[in-house]
Amino acid sequence: MIDLIEKASSVGGVYISPISIWEIAMLEAQNRIHLGKDIHQWVEDAITVSGVKQTELTPQVLIDSTKLPGNFHKDPADRMIIATSRANGLLLLTQDERILAYSQEGYVNTVR
Repeated sequence: MIDLIEKASSVGGVYISPISIWEIAMLEAQNRIHLGKDIHQWVEDAITVSGVKQTELTPQVLIDSTKLPGNFHKDPADRMIIATSRANGLLLLTQDERILAYSQEGYVNTVR
């Protein structure tokens, strides 16, 4: 996965949805992950040091997340991540089995 991120960084950039930052913060707040530093500093470092760019959580993305084609589960965070990827024409890097299965239906482009 690191190789894919490094390759993407060299050919146009790596993007993160604000909802993904929220999910990381939730996992950290619930002690399900440990980042080794304050969450604010970790996010700042992840974005500025690595050159990761943030996508926008636009009204279009929010609305589109409620109208995804096909049959996708109701988790709002996953729906917003997919809608962000679709709206920006971005390849979605994920380990989430439900998103990967949705990708197999042709509704979002993913890589594991």
